Amino acid sequence: MRLPSEIAKRVEWKSNEWESSESKPIKVRDLLALCWIPLNKANEEGLLPIDISVTPQNIYRNKGECSKQFDKLMLNDEVSLPNDGPTHESINETVASCFDILADLPRLYDKIYADFPEAYNSNGYRFGSNSIVKIYDPLKRESAKDKNAYVAAQPVTPFTSIRVGYRYPDGLIMPLVYGLKGLMKAEGGRVIWATDPFDFLDEYFRDIAGAYRLVLDMARFDPQKLAKSG
Repeated sequence: MRLPSEIAKRVEWKSNEWESSESKPIKVRDLLALCWIPLNKANEEGLLPIDISVTPQNIYRNKGECSKQFDKLMLNDEVSLPNDGPTHESINETVASCFDILADLPRLYDKIYADFPEAYNSNGYRFGSNSIVKIYDPLKRESAKDKNAYVAAQPVTPFTSIRVGYRYPDGLIMPLVYGLKGLMKAEGGRVIWATDPFDFLDEYFRDIAGAYRLVLDMARFDPQKLAKSG
């Protein structure tokens, strides 16, 4: 088990088998979709036994395809071998290294989601001024004539339940999440972080958010255009 325990315990490993007291489980397919970020890097470097990948936008728009491709990869006899019925044991060091990267990606996803509004605003912009962004501010909501700009309950991030002050479609940040692939490198047949991704975001995320304004403007803040187009 490579996932942090606080995430692993919330994963719904099989459909309709959610038994936790948590209000919302983490779907396996969401994790498999994220896994294709390092797996795509491995394929680009020619490290996988077969030429297989998913288009970046499918990580957001077609998670079923991500799962299908993942199964195809894992059933290759250079990647895993049967071990007790339907269970397979991973035997491929490259794929195992991608799982190590995956262990960090849910927390990085949530960090990007939580930090993006403030990073965006630090450049002199107003993230909350867009109609698809909802703000959590009970006092302002109570006195506001138009309450549509606010949410009544405090939003949380999807994987680690960080309390945040904004709720917005995750399609807005999916290009930034996929961009984490740029911090990965191949070394000794493995995919590893070229630099600590958490430290990198702490140092550069405000600059990234400022530059990303152009992308948001080009897409007119449409999360579907941002996350579903090449």
